[in-house]
Amino acid sequence: MSEVHACKSCGAPVSGRFCTACGEKVLTPDDHTLKHYLGALLNAFTFVEGKFWNTLKAVVLRPGELSAAYMDGRRVKHMRPVAFFFLANFIYFAVPLFETFNTRLNSQLHNQQYSGWAQRKVEAHLAESGRTLEGFKVLYEPASANNAKLLLVTMVFLLLLPMSVLYLRKRKYVSAYVTASFELMSFYLWVATLALSVALHRAHRATGHGHNSGRWLGG
Repeated sequence: MSEVHACKSCGAPVSGRFCTACGEKVLTPDDHTLKHYLGALLNAFTFVEGKFWNTLKAVVLRPGELSAAYMDGRRVKHMRPVAFFFLANFIYFAVPLFETFNTRLNSQLHNQQYSGWAQRKVEAHLAESGRTLEGFKVLYEPASANNAKLLLVTMVFLLLLPMSVLYLRKRKYVSAYVTASFELMSFYLWVATLALSVALHRAHRATGHGHNSGRWLGG
């Protein structure tokens, strides 16, 4: 018979490899080897990778499937909708290519229909504050990114009202509306923002057109 000892996490008696009370695994000398850590890393990567691709395919090719499966209790094959949404956020803000929500200062000043107005406003601010354009840019870029992150999360919860009205007769849990809102915003981020931005960037490079060659205040 296996030796009975107290679980390190909950103190319950354990006689096998796992605690029947809390599920804690009983460590062995093999659990501290480099081989074990490399194997755990590989398993974690393939596990997350599989869930990611399953979730991406569901959101992009079969919108609504992720929310329905999650609320129905079928959650093993997919990432959580909230986690998938924030992963899209992370990729969006980590790659300088994407500017749908956090438009950078140079783009505001040179590549928008309102760039002339923006230039005048920035010129007036620089004259009043005594800052240089580079100094203003250092303040502007992080503030733009923070506001964009807040905007994305706010948009999720703004979707709750139309979602609740749309499915009023079905009397869904509020969590179902939240889950569906996260999936809808995930779809928008992955398809309309990330994928479309990459496609437009490649098309822009293929045509050989550069950015606006005009410079303003050394920007």
